[in-house]
Amino acid sequence: MKTYSIPMFELIQMDVEGAEHVVLAHRATMAAVAQSDIFVIEVHDWIAQGSTKVVNNLFEVFPGFTQFWYDENMLFVNNKHLQE
Repeated sequence: MKTYSIPMFELIQMDVEGAEHVVLAHRATMAAVAQSDIFVIEVHDWIAQGSTKVVNNLFEVFPGFTQFWYDENMLFVNNKHLQE
């Protein structure tokens, strides 16, 4: 994001076929996700058992997001877009 002077992303979508724990382990990836409005990741527990748990654990550090499920996709929406 710094390289290209992009302040934030509205939507980040990932489908990394069981490599969730590898991709989300990078600080740059998590920094971009933290500054996004919506993050969608298709988890593949059938390829890499525990992928869902890995994603959930990482998002515990981002209390500003609410999690939703749609099929095998985990959606994390920045709470600033949710009405109470």
